[in-house]
Amino acid sequence: MLSEFVKGLMSIPLNIPGTTYHRCMKNQKKVLQLMKDILREGQNSTEKRKGDFLDQLIDDVKKEEFMSVDLAAVIMIALVFASFETVSTAFRVAMMFLTDQQAPLIVKELLVEHQTIIHNRENVDSPLTWEEYKSMTFTPKVINETLRMTNSLPGIVRKANKDVHINGYVIPRGWIIIVIQTAMHMNPEKFKDPLSFNPWRWNFLKLHIGHWIKYYGQKFHPIWRREEELCRD
Repeated sequence: MLSEFVKGLMSIPLNIPGTTYHRCMKNQKKVLQLMKDILREGQNSTEKRKGDFLDQLIDDVKKEEFMSVDLAAVIMIALVFASFETVSTAFRVAMMFLTDQQAPLIVKELLVEHQTIIHNRENVDSPLTWEEYKSMTFTPKVINETLRMTNSLPGIVRKANKDVHINGYVIPRGWIIIVIQTAMHMNPEKFKDPLSFNPWRWNFLKLHIGHWIKYYGQKFHPIWRREEELCRD
């Protein structure tokens, strides 16, 4: 059901039986209804609360004026979609690059970094801590390079809620903006040899607005936060 929904996201919008878009819209309704059912089941449950994401959404529906069951269901779909499509795609791309013939040096440096963390633990079987994560210096570069080359979505769509002035141009209020991150991430003027998987490039990169989007959707790189405030769904 979700895979059919994903296929229709960038299809020709012909809502006619038999088309990819029509199947996408049908599955969207099914997924939305499924999320609403899960929410209502949680609302009516007498079991002890777990304090997880679902419980937080249920609390927000009760307390926050802006949060409705419909909006909560959409947020749940977005979370499932992110874990189903973009994370799995990025992980597959990372594995592809790390098993490439040119990757031994990358893998070696990753292993040294993670083996050092494990060696410094009192209990080698303990889970990763926030301090350990912050101590990593090379792993974030591998992640950044993977995200730069993955571009799991063909574009990021936003609607300007006011006139936006950028570099002498005006994007009128109400216009739809499509940010093509591939054009940024594969720009040879900003990324030397852009088709090469090179985590070490992040040792020297100095990026500015419009050069790099770390995550799709709402989680923009910090340099994009101001633009995100001007352009929202």
